[in-house]
Amino acid sequence: MGVRPEDFEDAALVDDPDPERSMAVHVGVVEPMGPHKDLAVRPVGREDDPDAEFTARVSNATGATEGDRLTLLVDTSNAHLFDRATGDNLTV
Repeated sequence: MGVRPEDFEDAALVDDPDPERSMAVHVGVVEPMGPHKDLAVRPVGREDDPDAEFTARVSNATGATEGDRLTLLVDTSNAHLFDRATGDNLTV
């Protein structure tokens, strides 16, 4: 599955976050980018796996710092599904 960085948000900044759309991550790097912050994160349980790292673009209001455990919300309405073997986009 492919999700763009801007389709994530810090769950702490959302009223009544949906636990079905959340994931726990470990924050490795925080890059302030003006109106937002880019976070280099890895899912909890895969902190030592460099292949698991991805970027989440969240509001500048996040209190996330390097080394934090954070809950992200994922907007799956724009997600893309890919064939693992061929890399073909399966999203219609």
